[in-house]
Amino acid sequence: MKKKSRYVPKSCKQAIKWLRPVVDASADDSLIEVSDRILERGWNAIAFLYGGLHPDNMAHGMCNSDGSQIINGVTIEHYNDSRLLPFCSECGWPKQLRPVVEEVKQRKTIELYAAGSAIAGLRYMFRHPTARFA
Repeated sequence: MKKKSRYVPKSCKQAIKWLRPVVDASADDSLIEVSDRILERGWNAIAFLYGGLHPDNMAHGMCNSDGSQIINGVTIEHYNDSRLLPFCSECGWPKQLRPVVEEVKQRKTIELYAAGSAIAGLRYMFRHPTARFA
């Protein structure tokens, strides 16, 4: 049984710090080499930043997003990483993060539904509505 993740970002800045190594590995097709710890932190960062996306939607081609370039109410331009563009018009996931979903599913050691991080991200944005990604 998978245990609840201990990696819940405290801020957008921390989430982005955790996400960068995963985006880098996804960009150069080396996700399989990323440690479980780094991947789990990155996965929880994705849930924190992209709380409206669901891993099952990617697999079934269902769209939970209008494809707009917004992360928890903040436009992607503030994230400052063009590798996360474009978003998939079918499922709403940034195309560069789609391989991350598959890797997390294959590992079976990481909580797939990181609801704690998604809720924390939404709460953070409500408390800090002018927050910007750094």
